[in-house]
Order: sequence, then structure tokens, then C-alpha cells
Amino acid sequence: MRFCAPLWSDQKRSGLIGGFSVSRYLFWFLAFGEMLSLPSFGEMPEATRLFPPGGMQGRTVTVKATGKFPVWPVSVWTDRSQCQWKPLAESGTFEVSIAAQEALGVHLIRLYTPGGSTAVRRFVVGNLVEFNEVEPNDKRSELTLQTEIPAVINGTLSKSGDADCYLVRLEKGETLIAHVDAHHQLRSPVDSTLELIDARQSIVIRNLDASGLDPRIVYHAQHSGDFVVRVFGFPETPDSTI
Repeated sequence: MRFCAPLWSDQKRSGLIGGFSVSRYLFWFLAFGEMLSLPSFGEMPEATRLFPPGGMQGRTVTVKATGKFPVWPVSVWTDRSQCQWKPLAESGTFEVSIAAQEALGVHLIRLYTPGGSTAVRRFVVGNLVEFNEVEPNDKRSELTLQTEIPAVINGTLSKSGDADCYLVRLEKGETLIAHVDAHHQLRSPVDSTLELIDARQSIVIRNLDASGLDPRIVYHAQHSGDFVVRVFGFPETPDSTI
């Protein structure tokens, strides 16, 4: 799941996007996987998801592919030539080197052996600093550090009822834009919700489906203070957990 939240400010002038002054961003990713049946000559590798499902231009990241790999190492096909995937000693683990000039957006990835290929997986290249969520972060009382933005957050909703919370500081006049990108870019089978909660534990704004099943919130701070951005979700196909 990719969660993006730009922060626009009436006071800070760090750059213009669409006529607004942009000072900070927050992105969040949640990786799930879709499966695709392919013909096989022997036992094929399987990759249900990549984590983290993205990285920043000019950086090298360690990516874990969840799945089954009867043969290791595997070869990697990608539709972008400047993103290098190097299998490491641990099965399912890669060192991914992203060129500084690599194209932004979704990269398509396949892992393959003589026995066959995985389904296509998606890896998103961005231009903001990224970090992975740190558990526990289900509620405000568990948060010990402020989330520095602009940033990209890579995270997962790993169990029923799971929620991820991030503490952010807003100054009066700043506009926070938070966006989850899970279903649209990553094809994650999740219907997610975003909430912004103030210091009094009141929900200031909530959104479910701004872009398909991916939520987006926009909040113009009327006063300075600490806020919690909360993300949670349900299966794309409704079941007994809803």
C-alpha cells in the first residue's frame, strides 16, 4: 500500500506543485500480492509480495520477496534497465540498486528459474526519503517518535484488526495531504481507510475511497499541534471480518 501525504504551507516556500507551495510529504505503502497461474516445466518460484515495495532514486535497499523458491538464486526480469536486482545469500532476499536517474513510478518485476516464472510484482520508485514502519504502532500511546515528513512509509496490515499510526507535527497554516496507494499501484487486495486524529482523540477528517479503494485526506491546520495519521483496512472482497 502506498500512502502519500504532501504538506502544503502558506508560510513555507520549498517548491510549487499545481500552484501550491509544498513543504512536506508523507507516503505509505502496503504490500499484498496477487497470484497468476502460469505454465510450468518443473516447480516454479512463487512471490506473493515484495517488502518494501518501493525505493528512492539513487538509493540501495534490501527487499524481501515472500513466497516459495525451490531453486535459489533466481534470475530477475524488470521492465526498467537502471534498477539492478542482486539476489543475496538468504532465499527471497535482494539488494536493489536504484539509479539516480531511474524513472519514477511503477516497475514490473518477475523472478524466474528454468522451472518457470512468478507472476508480475510491482516495485515503485519515488524521489522522497523512505523508511519502514516500526511496530508496535497500533495506537497513539505506542508512538514514541514523530514522523519526519516529507517521507515514504512502507508498511503492512498483517492481521485482522491491525492499524498503523504515525505522529506528525503540523504548524498553523500548513496543509497535510495523506494518501494510501495500495490497490491502485500495487494491486493490493485491500480496501483501506485514512483518519487524522487530533490531541483530544477526535477524528478531524476521515476518507475511504478517494481514488478507487485508496483513501486520501487533505487537512488545513487551523492551529499548531501534534496529530496522528491512522490507516487501517479490510479485504477487497468482503468476508466475515467486516
